[in-house]
Amino acid sequence: MERRKLLVGASAVGLNALLGPGQARSQSAYPNRSITFIVPSPAGGVYDLNGRLLVDMIKPKLGTIVVDNRSGGTAWVGVTAAARAAPDGYTVLLAGSATHILQPAMMTVQPYDPVKDFSPIATLTASWTCVAINPALPVHNLKELAAYAKDNPGKLTTGFRGIGDPTHLAGELFRRLGGGLDILDVPYRAVPQAINDIVGGSLQMAMPHITSNINQLHQAGKIRLLSLNAPNRIPLAPDLPTSREAGLDGMIAGTDFYLYAPAGTPVPILALWNRLAGAALSDPAFREKLVNVGLEPIFAGDLEQTAAYIEKERQRWTPIVKAMGIKID
Repeated sequence: MERRKLLVGASAVGLNALLGPGQARSQSAYPNRSITFIVPSPAGGVYDLNGRLLVDMIKPKLGTIVVDNRSGGTAWVGVTAAARAAPDGYTVLLAGSATHILQPAMMTVQPYDPVKDFSPIATLTASWTCVAINPALPVHNLKELAAYAKDNPGKLTTGFRGIGDPTHLAGELFRRLGGGLDILDVPYRAVPQAINDIVGGSLQMAMPHITSNINQLHQAGKIRLLSLNAPNRIPLAPDLPTSREAGLDGMIAGTDFYLYAPAGTPVPILALWNRLAGAALSDPAFREKLVNVGLEPIFAGDLEQTAAYIEKERQRWTPIVKAMGIKID
């Protein structure tokens, strides 16, 4: 996905201006109880990081927001639970291009409809994958890794979070761009588990989303990062070359993160969440926090602009994913 120049500063209003202390709650019935914020992954991954950072910014204005980590089925369990929830504003889903664009294009049977079952609220951030290996591998750059895989067919193992996840698609890209490399897939319930196995030596490589934790493991010598699968370098790891710089043009893989509610959720509630997300993403301190953990703010604008942005991404990526021929049964 290409880097976007979006309306990240579109909302000049601060969070305090959106909901004055107690004012909005006294004028409206919403919210009058806790809100469930579904994150379709285990704690500790990039989904969870996105969700908890945003919730910490928004909950002072909405009261109790309970983060519900619903993992399983490469995020299907959490996403399906959100699709079936009551459209009353008390269930909000953190998902994104992986769950609502990439994976649906691969599904032979869809447990949820990414368009009909959801109302988009806001675009949040973009996160890029990177190439991580066990330091014991005798390679120090991406070209050497491709050469090693070619010389040792079937001996490299790569971990990922389920078929169709960006951590899986990045590995598929590496195989294809490397000339049809023979690498053994090892699916995991969560990417942090794969990283733990790389550190421990039972797994040789993975394509995780880059986060501050991943970068710290690299700096400590526990894993070795070879490149970033992004169009440009990022402030979190300015010395890490992009995969294109490292000699593998076209090696770009990441995901956008979005907020959704069940279809039929009242528009004023969707608009409130959109304004709160926009105000958070225009806050300089919050933006700096996101950038420092490897996330790129990509707030697209109001509800209409958000829906248009996601649909444009769907039209762009669906034919590309279908052409790869990957199926999720």
